[in-house]
Amino acid sequence: MCGIVGWVGRDSIDPHAVDRALETLNRRGPDGSGRWCSADATAILGHRRLAILDPSIRGEEPSLAPDRASAFIHNGEIYNFRQIREQLERQGEHFVSESDGEVAHRLLRLHGPDALSRLEGMFVLALWEDASGRLLLARDRLGIKPLYYTQAGGGIAFASEPKALLALPGISARLDPDAVSDFLSYGYVPFDRCIFAGIRKLPPAHRLLFDRAAGSIRVEPFWRLERHDVSDDPDELRSRLDDAVRSHLVSDVPVGAFLSGGLDSSTVVARASRAIPGLPTFTIGFRGGDMDDMRYARVAAGAFETRHREQILDIGDLSSTLARSSEVYDEPLYDSSVLAVGGVAALARSEVKVVLTGDGGDELFGGYGWDETVMRYEGMRRGFGPLGPLLSGAYRGLVEPLARVPLGSRAAGAARLLAPDFVDRYFPVRGFFGAAEQDRILGPRRRDPAWLFRQFDRPDLPLAQRLLSLDIHTYLPDNGLMQVDRSTMAVGLEARVPFLDRQLVEYGFSLPPDRLFRPGATKIAFREAIDPWLPKEIMTRSKAGFSTPFKTWVGGENREDAFRLLERGDLAADGVIRPKEVRRFIESGTQRRNNKVWLLLNLEAWYRRWIRGHKIEEGEGR
Repeated sequence: MCGIVGWVGRDSIDPHAVDRALETLNRRGPDGSGRWCSADATAILGHRRLAILDPSIRGEEPSLAPDRASAFIHNGEIYNFRQIREQLERQGEHFVSESDGEVAHRLLRLHGPDALSRLEGMFVLALWEDASGRLLLARDRLGIKPLYYTQAGGGIAFASEPKALLALPGISARLDPDAVSDFLSYGYVPFDRCIFAGIRKLPPAHRLLFDRAAGSIRVEPFWRLERHDVSDDPDELRSRLDDAVRSHLVSDVPVGAFLSGGLDSSTVVARASRAIPGLPTFTIGFRGGDMDDMRYARVAAGAFETRHREQILDIGDLSSTLARSSEVYDEPLYDSSVLAVGGVAALARSEVKVVLTGDGGDELFGGYGWDETVMRYEGMRRGFGPLGPLLSGAYRGLVEPLARVPLGSRAAGAARLLAPDFVDRYFPVRGFFGAAEQDRILGPRRRDPAWLFRQFDRPDLPLAQRLLSLDIHTYLPDNGLMQVDRSTMAVGLEARVPFLDRQLVEYGFSLPPDRLFRPGATKIAFREAIDPWLPKEIMTRSKAGFSTPFKTWVGGENREDAFRLLERGDLAADGVIRPKEVRRFIESGTQRRNNKVWLLLNLEAWYRRWIRGHKIEEGEGR
């Protein structure tokens, strides 16, 4: 787990500029820094190291081929690198380290970009080859690790985080208005978009090929999630869960686990603790919040005899807390659990360098209430029979225009049942600010707030998999995995997600639809498989995770403070939002929802830090 920065172009840049960009990623890789530069400084690869596999000097990157004709860097872990190494050794390859990076380098050098399909793990990687003048960038199948890039000066620059790109010459922090609309729609900036104008993300399961001579970029997928014929057998699922957790334990440094006392984290701990007696586990709570996480985590820790640590945190001053969060998140993120993940990451880093998490279990096995909600509405709609088209016509003619009127905002919720198009029914359940709402807050604009869901909708799938596919391709990489990556990397901690093992994902996605979820029942096959492993108290617990009491932070007596932050903030001063419209909208009718206030507050804190350039002072707000 590390941080990477690179440049390839027809012209050279100052190698020290890459060094400065690497410095912004120090926390991602506190164990060392390396940089390779071509003789003419037109190709530069930089690497910050968090030493997990082969912590010796032999495992440092950039990795150079024996003939020095190619250079390689990566962030993440290749869990099957030892198997690949054995195969390459039989082909005559000799290795100087015990690292996964050297193995991935040789594999791609010998077999080309198509060999990405042989890599199992979480990774972003960069391979430069002198002879062909081509750069290969790639990101893992589920988007566990991030990669950003931009074209500038006839070349391409790339990095693990936007902040590193902003440290390079000629790249400035400019706001992308379309990305602001995306953030209001989803609570994150999705897919290949970035909040900074001119910067893009490499999407999950994609590779990028840059030809230096032509100055051309080609971005293409190397994997697609599809259903296969599988055996719907609890023993088979248990075996695959065991294999996934076991594969994620490969490490040359101590391993621990986050433990919230929910089904997913408890399952990971149940299997990992068999291989690591006295497995270190960690959980946190917030003073003034629900302490159920801590109580159930103690139950799990006792059952699996882990070496458990917990901590209660104070939110402190809201403005300072949001400012500190924006230092970590150089793209805004709505999800309040970023504060919880950051807190538990700091606790874990005091003892270990690697943790396992339960992320991905809900997306894979059907654990989210919003998917139940959509399925329930779709069932009601099917019950309309021949009246369906008439009701859809009434929606277009009456309800939709009414929803655009301030006092008619309650009508917008009818879309989840009456809108003719599936995505237009889905968005009111999953999205935040719709088109009419964004027009009021940002000013009139021509943009479909649900474009992301349209792009990834799969009408060819059964409804259960259709909904899970949307979660896996939208919410998972750009919300859940982003918060895990940024929060853990901010303290130099590697987080691993066994539920996103490729073989487990393909198996779980292929289960019969009625074995995933239905209204009133979630994770049906998963619950059946793990029932022999977990205490009954946890099996019967209501769904939870590392929760935060954000509604009390922006509601009640704190509500006026929250509005003042928005009305007197930099977004309002620069005309990005209309502050009076924000208050009118939030306070009207059914729209008195704290989550929308929280979303805007996070955007304000991010804008103040990264566009206005206000850095929080060390110790401020503590």
